[in-house]
Amino acid sequence: MKKIALLFLTLLSLWSCSDEVQFNTPGFSGNKNYNLWRATYFNATVSDGNLNLTAGNNNEVMTFRLSSASTGTYLLSDTSFSKADFIDFEDTEYSTSNPPDPSVSLYPEIGEVIITESTASYVTGTFRFIAFTEDGLHSVGFNEGDFYRIPISGGNNSGTTLTCQQATNNLATALSNFSEVMPGDDQYATRCSAYKTALQQAIAACGDEGGAYQAIVDSLGDCN
Repeated sequence: MKKIALLFLTLLSLWSCSDEVQFNTPGFSGNKNYNLWRATYFNATVSDGNLNLTAGNNNEVMTFRLSSASTGTYLLSDTSFSKADFIDFEDTEYSTSNPPDPSVSLYPEIGEVIITESTASYVTGTFRFIAFTEDGLHSVGFNEGDFYRIPISGGNNSGTTLTCQQATNNLATALSNFSEVMPGDDQYATRCSAYKTALQQAIAACGDEGGAYQAIVDSLGDCN
């Protein structure tokens, strides 16, 4: 009986340590159509008072544009300033700015981002939303999403240390997506921001002898 009690206490201690690591390390994840989706990189910036939050992995990228970086609830819908955009592994583009087709839903889909902690250095919060394609016929849904202490800056921030090969793969995907849009397109800002983040990660992971990557970052400006 004592051995069982000791084993239980040992396991409890391990679980407690695991939870502490999980909730004290910057990260970004959620359930995409009820399957776990986790970002391998993320970046937050504040421009003109608006919070722009980008997260992605080798295949997909998510972007939030919120009207402020302050704590509070931000609604995501086809009539709100704040919005969420998502590009999946098939390059299908979804946005909470797109209303559903009446054949799909007669009611507006309203998601939300709740910022629970905000400092000059990072933001923490939760999110849920359903985003639609431009024609309103297809959707992607996220629930139980959370982001923890995402650093706010103009540079690279990543929850994990990427190898040069991983960063190069991310950059190739981001460049391919960015090359398909032009200034003025609906998805230009989203893909531009993802491309800048991938460039900054490549600089951090691979170096940038000669400054070629940084020159591209500088040329992209604020992606507007």
